[in-house]
Amino acid sequence: MQKLVQKYLENRCTPEEADEVLEWLKTKEGEAFLTWKISHDKDYFFHSKETEFYPELDSVLLLEQIKEKRRLTGSSQSDKKIKNSRNSYQNKSRQPRKNFLPFAMAAAFIAVAVMIFNPFYTGLEEPPASYQVFEADRGERKTVYLRDGSTLVLNHESRITIPDNFSATNRRVSMEGQVWFEVESDDEHPFHIEASNSVVRVLGTSFVMESYPKEKSTRVVVNDGKVAIGALESGTTEEKIITKNQGGLLITGQEIEIEEIRDIERYTGWRNGKLIFYDTPFGEVAERLERWYDVECIITDPAIKKEKLTSVFEDEPLRQVLDVIALSMNIRYEIDNQTITFKSNNL
Repeated sequence: MQKLVQKYLENRCTPEEADEVLEWLKTKEGEAFLTWKISHDKDYFFHSKETEFYPELDSVLLLEQIKEKRRLTGSSQSDKKIKNSRNSYQNKSRQPRKNFLPFAMAAAFIAVAVMIFNPFYTGLEEPPASYQVFEADRGERKTVYLRDGSTLVLNHESRITIPDNFSATNRRVSMEGQVWFEVESDDEHPFHIEASNSVVRVLGTSFVMESYPKEKSTRVVVNDGKVAIGALESGTTEEKIITKNQGGLLITGQEIEIEEIRDIERYTGWRNGKLIFYDTPFGEVAERLERWYDVECIITDPAIKKEKLTSVFEDEPLRQVLDVIALSMNIRYEIDNQTITFKSNNL
């Protein structure tokens, strides 16, 4: 992809390739590359006469705003200017342009600016040549051991992304799905975990973190120690501390909710093969069955989705689980290969 980005910067991309690059710039890997690219090419970007094609993108002003933002961590006026500049870029990107290069550099600069405005962003010392991605598919769990001594357990359909420059002094990963963390303590080098809408800062603890992108939420339940959770988007919520036997829930655009957890196993039992439902809406039950058994669930009666289930299954075969669910909820099911259809007994 970095070769394609270079082609983009040299104005040699097709429109389709340009769209692919712009989408990649939004990813975590793209952000890391851009951070390095801007830091190494800033002399060209800020002094090249090519930027005169687009006077509305005042690069020097943007840089000064970023520096001020990093000092004050909060200026609504600067935010507005950055947003307006970014919108100007997006509007013009749909139009024919005489020279694509300054636009590419402007896009890269603004993307990095957005990252730097995030008070939780610590930056990368050098561009990671690549990332290691560990995935647990549906129906499997996977254990990952990190260089700093930390241990991660990935639940079904979960992913952890680790830059190649991860080390005992540069501890930052990203995740999606549901992951158990046992993090080695190091007060001078906190462990950072980035999810779809949040950043969790860890000193040394064991906890489970759940964040599925389509749900736009992150839940952290602490088994031991202490973590801090904050929103990935700056200016939305303040960082909050979560301690032993507490859970924190961050929903995009809302304040972080902290609650006491009486039964930690409800959130951690999956590590030991336990599928635990506690007053769980059946729509969510079906999603978890899909991940756990690698099946597709279809619910024909929308009313069933709102019904709730409380039950515990430990390493039980699918048929046995379905029989218990059907009896408990007074519903029936049909299996066709890997597809399970749930129906109401009233239909």
